[in-house]
Amino acid sequence: MRAMILAAGLGTRLRPLTRVRPKTLVPLMGTTVFHFWLSRLADLDFERVVANAFLLPEQLIAAAQDGAVSVARRGPGGASTLGYGWRNP
Repeated sequence: MRAMILAAGLGTRLRPLTRVRPKTLVPLMGTTVFHFWLSRLADLDFERVVANAFLLPEQLIAAAQDGAVSVARRGPGGASTLGYGWRNP
């Protein structure tokens, strides 16, 4: 199975926390939303995970450094246009 983590929003409602990091990397209960979902998706045996990034994409790329996640540097909804083989099983 494949999954996409939507991480390209600007996080305006979480400011000032999102001035220095993407909203998916804001600390929350000892982890981040991004790492929480990576853990859950790994537990569910997802074979491919893509995250789209817009605000501070280099931080999301660094957070996904193990190579298990592809990060697309596009705006909101932009990763779906990159042709990651979603239609091909």
